Amino acid sequence: MASEVLKTNFHHVVFTHRILWGVATDMFDLARTRSTPLPNPGCRNACWASALFACLTVEAFVNYAGGILAPACWKDEKKFFRKDPYRGFRGKIKKLLESVENSSGMDNPPVSTVLDLIELRNRMAHGKPDVVEGEVTHNPGEDWVSSRFKPSLEVTCEELSIYLQCTRAFIEPIQAHIHMRHNAQNSVMESELFGVNALEGYESVGFASTEGPT
Repeated sequence: MASEVLKTNFHHVVFTHRILWGVATDMFDLARTRSTPLPNPGCRNACWASALFACLTVEAFVNYAGGILAPACWKDEKKFFRKDPYRGFRGKIKKLLESVENSSGMDNPPVSTVLDLIELRNRMAHGKPDVVEGEVTHNPGEDWVSSRFKPSLEVTCEELSIYLQCTRAFIEPIQAHIHMRHNAQNSVMESELFGVNALEGYESVGFASTEGPT
């Protein structure tokens, strides 16, 4: 007797933005443990890592949300986001905000703070040596070095906290809009899969249906 053959259709989604966000928040927690008694390289390193992964979270979420809310634009994103007024990643954010009818604008928090975070990431990715030259008058034994030789990419725990808060404040209303759209379309499966929580929850979800034998 021939063996029975089954046919299974499956749909699986990995939420890259949730994975990246987990790294960002873990690094933030680590930075806070290293911030006392005085700021130190260990704190700085964790702050930089957290800021970078928060930015990567934004980039991954924008692509995830854009593929749902403006699929025609993201289908050929390299072509669509090559021209004004939607050029580059800033253009992606602009298009996404228009898709959810967000009228807060690009120049106000949390969007403006997220754009600052993107700029920080760009400076990290294209870093150059910090060169400081000049002349200083000081007293013998006076610490004239530490106040003048600080990395241009310095990020404090306080600044990082604001970046993370604004990242969440930018992302969550968009995810809520996606959730409402799924509910309005009676897309129960999608509503359950993607959920209302943008940054926490399952890192991947999926479903399968099996037919057979054939």
